[in-house]
Amino acid sequence: QVLEDLRGNAAAADMLRVGFDDGFHWVHGRLVRLLAETSAPAEALAAAERARARAFADVLADRQIAPVVDQSHAVAPAEVSRTLGHPVVAYWTDDEGVLIWVVAPDGRVTLRTVAVSASRLGDLVARTWSAREPAPRAGRATAPQQLYDLLVRPVRQAWPAGPAARVAIVPHGPLFRLSFAGLMDERGRYLVE
Repeated sequence: QVLEDLRGNAAAADMLRVGFDDGFHWVHGRLVRLLAETSAPAEALAAAERARARAFADVLADRQIAPVVDQSHAVAPAEVSRTLGHPVVAYWTDDEGVLIWVVAPDGRVTLRTVAVSASRLGDLVARTWSAREPAPRAGRATAPQQLYDLLVRPVRQAWPAGPAARVAIVPHGPLFRLSFAGLMDERGRYLVE
């Protein structure tokens, strides 16, 4: 809230406000990490959602679309999960790795942390789009299998089971370019299966 107040007083020009947020983007990320590391998973997720809302408003401002960011009316992932009747899995990526939240329809929040460098994560995602990615072979994990191990396996226990199971996924950073349905488990089954 302090950042939003400062941003509102920074200047009337949208470009200066965007520059202000760019300069303090790390504050949002540090807050998310700090809350995650202090066993406050629901609060960390709320901070991540506020950061997403601000980033989205900045994108709209860049396109000269007047955004109205009123975070008091933002829909929380727990409310989305309850309404949909299935879990919401939200990701946050940064230089330290990936934070993964699973929000159950009953409001329970599970958080897992995965240590992976930003460059490795970006490389694995890019490889899923490459026609030169090798086919699965015994003893050698493909990019979709490695990403499954990094992004799904840590929270798989919190997901529903069965052929009709559904999960809503909220990506972040390089994960916006990833087809989660194409991730592959150790048996060679795609996540969509």
